[in-house]
Amino acid sequence: SYPVTLATLISSILSIVTGLSIRSIDVPKYAKVGDTLVLGCNFVIGPDQLYSVKWYKDNMEFYRYVPKDSPRAQEFGVAGVSVSLDRSDDKTVEIPRISLDTAGTYMCEVSSEAPRFK
Repeated sequence: SYPVTLATLISSILSIVTGLSIRSIDVPKYAKVGDTLVLGCNFVIGPDQLYSVKWYKDNMEFYRYVPKDSPRAQEFGVAGVSVSLDRSDDKTVEIPRISLDTAGTYMCEVSSEAPRFK
């Protein structure tokens, strides 16, 4: 099998909110067809409440985790990406049985809830 070249350019989109910061985004540079891919978004939320974590492949959202929603995790149809929802959460996303179509640029977006003012 041929290696699948994954994101060589990985970006993070960060809400401009004090206390929220993304420490690292873990995306393997190479993987083999058929492998299970685990993507990691290592962030610190600080005193804020987590609103959502979203993952994108080539600027198309394929996964969203919102702690206050039911279900918390959702998958959106993007070519080459099929998420194991039961094995994914706010910090990691698991993509089993990757194919050549899985190759692309991956981004993690973390946002916190806006403070409420009285």
